[in-house]
Amino acid sequence: MDRRERNHKNNRLHSNMKIHRIKNIAATLRKMNQAEISSDILGSYTGTPQDHEKPEQDADDL
Repeated sequence: MDRRERNHKNNRLHSNMKIHRIKNIAATLRKMNQAEISSDILGSYTGTPQDHEKPEQDADDL
């Protein structure tokens, strides 16, 4: 096998590894999107209060 053939084989292997990694990342992101977020990191209230409680307002909500 000459150098050109080795380079071609290595490039193909590298491309296959990139594709495999991208597919793994995409699968992980799809799984992450399935769970509910139990907290509101941005501080805006969008839910329904439990037990007839009123939502608290932070200074950044004003």
